[in-house]
This record gives sequence, C-alpha cells and structure tokens, in this order.
Amino acid sequence: MEDEQKTKTQLINELAGLRQRIAELESSETERKRAEEELSVAYDALDSSVNAVIIGDLKGKIRYANPAFLKMFEYEDRGQVIGRRAAELFPSETVQSFSDVTAIIDKAKGETEEFLALRKDGTVFNVEISSSVVTDNEGNDVGRMAAFVDITERKQMEERLVRTERLAAIGQLASSVGHELRNPLGVISNSTYYLNTKLKDADGKITKHVSIIQREVGRANKIISDLLDFSKAKPPSLEEGDMNTIIRDTLGEIKVPENISVKTHLNGKLPRVLLDPDQIRQVFLNIVSNALQVMPEGGRLDIKTGVKGHFAEITFKDTGEGIPEDNLKKVFNPLFTTKAKGIGLGLSIVKGIVEGHKGRIEVKSKLGKGTTFIVKLPLGSKP
Repeated sequence: MEDEQKTKTQLINELAGLRQRIAELESSETERKRAEEELSVAYDALDSSVNAVIIGDLKGKIRYANPAFLKMFEYEDRGQVIGRRAAELFPSETVQSFSDVTAIIDKAKGETEEFLALRKDGTVFNVEISSSVVTDNEGNDVGRMAAFVDITERKQMEERLVRTERLAAIGQLASSVGHELRNPLGVISNSTYYLNTKLKDADGKITKHVSIIQREVGRANKIISDLLDFSKAKPPSLEEGDMNTIIRDTLGEIKVPENISVKTHLNGKLPRVLLDPDQIRQVFLNIVSNALQVMPEGGRLDIKTGVKGHFAEITFKDTGEGIPEDNLKKVFNPLFTTKAKGIGLGLSIVKGIVEGHKGRIEVKSKLGKGTTFIVKLPLGSKP
C-alpha cells in the first residue's frame, strides 16, 4: 500500500513536471511564432525599401536580400544570392575574406562609407554603405545588415566637375601664356632657318640636330594651337564648300610616310555643304595625322566620301593597331591620350567643331584591325 502511494506520488510529480514542460514549450512556441511574425513584418518593410539591403550571418553568408538589392546588383532572383559569401560582392583586390567584409560593414556602422562593389556580370561600380548589427531577443549578435546606395552617377558628376574646373584653368593659362610662348618659338624657328641656309655643307650630325629643333618647334606650336583653339572655341563661319576639295587640300599639307598608302574614294556627286572651310580642314588634319601616327610600321588609310540620309559622310579607315574597347568612349574626352607625346586635345577639338556644325562624329575600332572615324555633316539648310 505504501509502495503504491509512492508510485502514485511519483506519477503526480512527473505529470506536474510534464505539464510544466508543455507550458514552457507552448510559451517557447508562442515566442517563436511572435519572433517569426516580427521577422516577417521586418522583411516586408525591407522588401518595399528603395535601398538595396542584405542580411548576413556571423559566418559571412547572405541570408536575405531585398528586391532593390537584386535590381542594383543585377540578379534575377534571391536564389542566386542567398547562401553566397558576402565577400563575393566586392572586388577581390579589396576583399579577400569575411573578416574583410566585417571590417567594411563595421566601418559603415552609424555613418556611410564609399566602397567598390561587383555586379553579377563582374562590373565594378561605386556604392555607399550603411550598416547595423542584427541581434536576437536576448541581445546576442547574430549577424549584420547592410544597405547599399549606387553613387555611380554622383561620382561621375564629381569627376566631370573636377575635369571642367581643370579645363577652365587650362583655358585661362592657354589664353594668357600661349601668345607669349609663340614669340620665342618664332625666334627659334627663324634661327634654325638661318642656320640651315648657312650650314648647307655641314656634316650630317649638325643638319640632323637642326632638323630635330625644327620638328620640335613645330610640335610645340601644334600644342599651343590646340590649347588656344580649345580655350577659345569659335562658332563656324559658314559658306558653301566642296568636301572633296577640302580633303585634297588637307592631304596636300601632310607629309605621308613612304610606308603608308593613302587611298581616296571621293564621290563626284557629293553636294556642296554649308561649312567653315578652315575648321573642317582642321578636323581632317587631326584625324589624318592621328591615323598616320598609329601606323609606324606602315599601313593603309582609306578616305571615302558619300551621302547617307540627310548627311554628307566622310570616313577615315586606318589599318593601325586599333583602340581598346575601354578607351573607345574616352577618345573625345579633353586631356585623354595614350600617346607618349601629346596632351589629348586634338580629338576633343575635332568633336567640338563637328558638333558646332550640327554634325556628328563616330569611332569604331578593333584591336589588331584598325580604327574608323566617321564625320557626318548635315546637308541642306544652314545649321
């Protein structure tokens, strides 16, 4: 009877303990559901955010990404992102491990920081990151949340502003100094001409160095001319002109190396065009000179005129080494050059003159195949 009483008491105690455990589980389940509901609400808010947001765990794996992030980084769906290493969002030269990512994110806590990021296709772009720590209900650190803002356009505007200010300074310098520089260059040029007349029987080394002086004076004059033309761009003085004649005159001014052949294909029925002959001659001189310079080992330059739509079209096609794709969109930028000698204003001036005539200039190129410049000037009424 006594043993039976003990067993009964033991059962009652076990039942009480079981009830307490059930109550704890029910309480825990309630907490879990509440946490899930809170998390769902938070995710809904993040899903509608205009900022790109990700949440990563303590091991550096991405656990959440909102639609704005997918759009900014050009992923089609979350499945391409969830579970990936956060380090893969940054260029390898700046981020090697999760500790690097943690350092980036932690640096952005409480403020914004600028970094380079990687889109899905590997394109590098500028972002601004702000971040915060993700904690559980007990205040434990369980991850990081980072918000990204694409600042590519802002950076480009800043670069354009800096470039504009720099070009304005160059323009002021060119205007005030250009004419002063031409005076001593004129003296040097006259002196070398005089020496040439007096040293006809001098040995080869002397005549060679006099020739070098003349050549470098010419190059210096070209740089000064480009600076002055760029700083004081003038509107075209329009008159009817024959494009074919201007091309022939241009070629007559240029000494073509013996290892380069220049072939012209001039349309005899090309209409006369309203243009500034001096400015258009300058355009052609720049393009042809550039073409000859990119064929030091020899090659061929084809010049063709024709009509396409409402434009007279002049094509210059060389067989030089070509222009890398990354540089193609920069060739008309002021001060951009890949030449050892030059300041990168020639093609910028060319573009300005063509657009001043309400025309367009295009460039196409393939490495190892050559480059083609296409000048389009409007036909018909005055631009």
